[in-house]
Amino acid sequence: MRWICAGDITLQYRAVDGGFLSEELERLQCERIGPVIDVTVISGKLEEAHLPHYACLAESDPSLTQSVKVLSVEDEGISLESVELTRFHAKILKPSFSPKTMLMKLGISVKVHCDLLIFMTQKNPIILHVYFFPSDSLFKEKIKTEEKLSHPIKCSRPETPLRMMKQHSLDVHGASVQPEAIKLRGDIEPNFFQVKHPVDNDIKMSLSQVDDQKSVWTATVWKELINMHPNRAENLFQTGQNQNTPRLAVNFDKVQFFDRNWCALIRSVENVNNIADNLLQKQIIHEELYSEITHPTSTTEASMRKICSIVRKGSDTVKEMFICILLEEDPDLLNHLPLPDS
Repeated sequence: MRWICAGDITLQYRAVDGGFLSEELERLQCERIGPVIDVTVISGKLEEAHLPHYACLAESDPSLTQSVKVLSVEDEGISLESVELTRFHAKILKPSFSPKTMLMKLGISVKVHCDLLIFMTQKNPIILHVYFFPSDSLFKEKIKTEEKLSHPIKCSRPETPLRMMKQHSLDVHGASVQPEAIKLRGDIEPNFFQVKHPVDNDIKMSLSQVDDQKSVWTATVWKELINMHPNRAENLFQTGQNQNTPRLAVNFDKVQFFDRNWCALIRSVENVNNIADNLLQKQIIHEELYSEITHPTSTTEASMRKICSIVRKGSDTVKEMFICILLEEDPDLLNHLPLPDS
């Protein structure tokens, strides 16, 4: 979320579970295309509020910009209002606050920016849970909580936006996949593909649109990646708990850790696009820099150098938030870089 104010302002905001809106969305024949944001203005006054959405304006139906409304949950009921859309936000002038989200009418062709999470729940044979879902931090946290006893597998997320409310199928060479297709939704918890695959081969995956069989994402998970943390994985599958976890990112000086290791982070961190998503959402970087970092021609190292340059100029709070984001994306980071003395 972003905002504009003429003077000092104190506010609190958080993403909340939008499940309570399901009946209302069915009645309105609408689909949610952004998180539900609950905002409390403690002091001061907002001139503008910019609420995040995950619709891809470049590849969606042009009528989307006229068909999106902001839904507000107020004491007297639900209200809808028109809104001005930008690439990642919807702009509201002179806002009064209650829980709000973005809606679109059903039947409009909408593509959305998506995230990907893959978890291994069994090693022999390999069983994977593969999640494709709109870029919503609350969805991501729910999935990670559900899969907390599973082993995460890193894989590049789709660069091509996916079509909302359309069936997609996952093809995995030499594997059994269930269900046959999944519809991408924004108002319910993400569904997932279950993949059963033999141990001895790389895992080649392709996601396609069911109606025209167009491939929208391909990736290969190397068998060596599956076996990267054999002790950690074996303990997980034998006991149901992770006995060999990385050092916990709790009681250490994250500011000092960043100051000592930012050069090494530029060389070693790989999942830059997901990190950029989180930095944009937490307003550590702006949209123009986000576009430069995630541009297909930018190398991972060049993108990380831009990120670290911004973080180095930031406050201690920014450095702490950045390290927390890195650890969320790469829990093994502390196994490869030295902690500051406690």
